[in-house]
Amino acid sequence: MGKIIKLECPACHHYEEIIFNNDNSDKELGQIISRLSDYEFDIAQQWLKENEIKSYKSVSVLTFCPICKKLETSNILEITSFSGNRKSFGLRCDTCHTEKDIIDIDNYIPCPECENKMKIVEMGY
Repeated sequence: MGKIIKLECPACHHYEEIIFNNDNSDKELGQIISRLSDYEFDIAQQWLKENEIKSYKSVSVLTFCPICKKLETSNILEITSFSGNRKSFGLRCDTCHTEKDIIDIDNYIPCPECENKMKIVEMGY
């Protein structure tokens, strides 16, 4: 089941509605990788060729690109190999390939317009 958060900036009145979809637990690794951006898909495919996979998990988090100023949910894929190597995918911005910041919704959520702190005006499931 998903979670919906509605945000508003008290300074500039920018409004965002963010939908989290946390239902990736039953997805196969190939399905999750196929949803990555082209940039990260190629990197993930190469990493999988070089490492034997022990485990993986996928979570939906709120992210912010410091260059593009996009506030969005991202599905983060974390893979662990039998040799102990760990790799995360899904944190690169689709537009500029900059690493996005993971945002703690209980802390500071930057406004994409003016970067002031956004306020949660409604939350639901």
